[in-house]
Amino acid sequence: MERAVAIIVGCVGALILTIGAVFWVQSREGGPAGVDLLGGAAEARRSAAASAQAGGPPTTALSAPPPSSPVLPSSSVPSSSALPLPSTSASPTATSTSTTAVVPGPAPTVPGSSEPSPALASLIDRVNHGGLRFAYRSATLEPAAGALLDELAAVLRAEPSVRLVVLGHTDSDGELVENEALSARRATVAIDRLVTSGVAPSQLRPLAMGERAPIAANGEEAGREANRRVDLLVDRGAAP
Repeated sequence: MERAVAIIVGCVGALILTIGAVFWVQSREGGPAGVDLLGGAAEARRSAAASAQAGGPPTTALSAPPPSSPVLPSSSVPSSSALPLPSTSASPTATSTSTTAVVPGPAPTVPGSSEPSPALASLIDRVNHGGLRFAYRSATLEPAAGALLDELAAVLRAEPSVRLVVLGHTDSDGELVENEALSARRATVAIDRLVTSGVAPSQLRPLAMGERAPIAANGEEAGREANRRVDLLVDRGAAP
């Protein structure tokens, strides 16, 4: 029994000495303190040493993993709401300035004045259908308008309780402000002719309409000529 124990102790001691010798050899070669059980570690170290002596980059048995992409902190990522939005511009929209013709009808009335007689209503209707026209860009009445105003004055003198609004009009040529002033002059010219013929000024009131109430299209000369006119409205105390 003692002999068997001695043999075991001897074997263990030999094994310890062998392992110590291996570690001593590894430390002398500059390698890691361990046993290369696969037999490849020492060969890799020798290859790396040879590459270093030749001036090239050292070779390794394993390739290094590629560097990972940097991760920005959430505060450095721009928010979509902070990005500038592209500016938008409204495309210009074409507008139509076509003029709707207004066909005159019987003379409308407003409260305050006496009813005109049938004879006076007929004269007003003739005036409102182009009886009082003017030359282009002028407050000069056409020759035929004078005779109609004389007839109108005779009837108005016989009906002093009837009051009229005299509305001056123009075509669309020229500036808006100029047309307003021209229409006022045309209304005044008609009133002056009636007053000269004996009509009381209190029976007449001028109103400048400019180009706002055409009775024909201004795109043609015949329409513009029809719009250069004076109309009459029975005045019953309120503005038309």
